[in-house]
Amino acid sequence: MTGDLNTRLSRLSKEQRADLLARLRAGSGADQARLVPRARTRLMTPSFQQEQMWFVDRLASGRARNNSNQGLRMRGPLDVDALRAALRVIVERHEILRTTLTEQDGQVWQVIHPSMDIDLPVADLSCGPAAQRAERVDAARREHTRHGFDLATGPLARALLIRLGDQEHLFLWAAHHIIWDPGSRQVFFTELGELYSAAVAGRPARLADLPVQYADFAAWQRERVADPHCFPTCPVRACRGSRAPGSTGQPLAACSPGSTSSASGITAPCS
Repeated sequence: MTGDLNTRLSRLSKEQRADLLARLRAGSGADQARLVPRARTRLMTPSFQQEQMWFVDRLASGRARNNSNQGLRMRGPLDVDALRAALRVIVERHEILRTTLTEQDGQVWQVIHPSMDIDLPVADLSCGPAAQRAERVDAARREHTRHGFDLATGPLARALLIRLGDQEHLFLWAAHHIIWDPGSRQVFFTELGELYSAAVAGRPARLADLPVQYADFAAWQRERVADPHCFPTCPVRACRGSRAPGSTGQPLAACSPGSTSSASGITAPCS
């Protein structure tokens, strides 16, 4: 396939190559222009990935476990109130963390809530012999991750802070894949570290405004399928899997401005 394409390109004249390059650049620019903030309504179009996961969840009668489970080990003195404040700001900052899904007349929709409380309970497992503490921590982690989420009511993420000692904590985070993908981890924990550091220091967080949110990406993705310029040159499956220019197509990563401050020095990824 690649060799055939190279052969065909090599047969183009200089003028034809210049025209082809201009067309490709024009198409890329049109895609980029469409990735803009959209007007918010009560019901927003989901991405194709969200729609697929919704139907998988319905077919499994809500028993599907499409969860992503994350852990962050924290060493050093910890201000729990500051961590709660940081988590609250992230939820306010990212619409996708305040999103549920609903179905009306066979159509799936995103519902972006103006606010949503994701609590941060604390489990103190610092007492007792080391072996017993380890068993209790493992049990707490299993309990935290084994439950699914109700996609229609939310929230679609939950957090737990385990106190391992005066200078050591374990932050657990579970989220449904309908609002979270592996690429979201770096965005989430980088922002959590910066927001925590800012709360402790009493300063504004050094985070850029989000130019678009995931709902904007979902609308862009749908428009790309409907775009006559997309057909017949690219099949439906290619358009349905397309990503917005400069994004990963993942819930948090898609709306990241691409530059955030480094995480707090007290945090380190959990092995």
